[in-house]
Amino acid sequence: MQPSASFLPNNSSGCKFIREERLTIWFSTPSTVAFMQKMRMLGPGVFPNLRCSLFCGEPLPVASAQAWQVAAPNSIVDNLYGPTEATVACTVQRLTEPPIVTADRGIVAIGEPFAGMGAAVVDSQMKPALTSEPGELILTGPQLARGYFGDPELTAARFPTIWGKRWYRTGDLVYQDATLAFHHLAESIIRSRSWEIAWNSKGRGAPPRHHGHRSSCCGRLADRRRLRVRIVAFLCGSRVDAQTAREKMRERVPSYMVPQRILESIRCP
Repeated sequence: MQPSASFLPNNSSGCKFIREERLTIWFSTPSTVAFMQKMRMLGPGVFPNLRCSLFCGEPLPVASAQAWQVAAPNSIVDNLYGPTEATVACTVQRLTEPPIVTADRGIVAIGEPFAGMGAAVVDSQMKPALTSEPGELILTGPQLARGYFGDPELTAARFPTIWGKRWYRTGDLVYQDATLAFHHLAESIIRSRSWEIAWNSKGRGAPPRHHGHRSSCCGRLADRRRLRVRIVAFLCGSRVDAQTAREKMRERVPSYMVPQRILESIRCP
């Protein structure tokens, strides 16, 4: 099948690279697919040479997975899941027809553990959760990290021994039916721009302080299915503009932690 030229606007460099280099394997975050959809790059058969397409790092919307499958008809499409503490990819769910999804969220399930890895869903008491009831996902196997450098207390808390095995507590809420289905990140963690950020127990954070405002805080905004999360900062009694505040924050924190939106002159109580 020859791709339609109308689906390759401005001869996009990404599409051009995939096609001209005859790539057979693709590995990216799902947000890359969303961007390519928005730019109308994913026409029928535009990537005929792809044989293996892997997506990881974010929830994979079913619509994105299906659009990619249409663009790469000769490729398998796999949704991978796993935290850094367990070497990133631990479980896999292949796109099927009909797709295996997380109910009410429109995302591909996270599937089954790789060979040699183990997964369980537990309640707050670290006991097996009931089938179809959300619980915390824990992982075990040779991919687990040794722990957190210089932080034995956090290591002990996140890598407990349960049922005679060493596990990692992901903090992610899932449920188990025929397969593992991702429900959402724990309230203490958000994922923004493919990075995980620890949040405080009240669900808000504070941007780095600098002269020019009395107080500040950060909040998070998510769409209905929690597929996209934005960090928003609120400056109270600010005497600086949003651009200056953003530049100051960039000096103190990584770019992915800088709020995407800053609201100025918020009235203080």
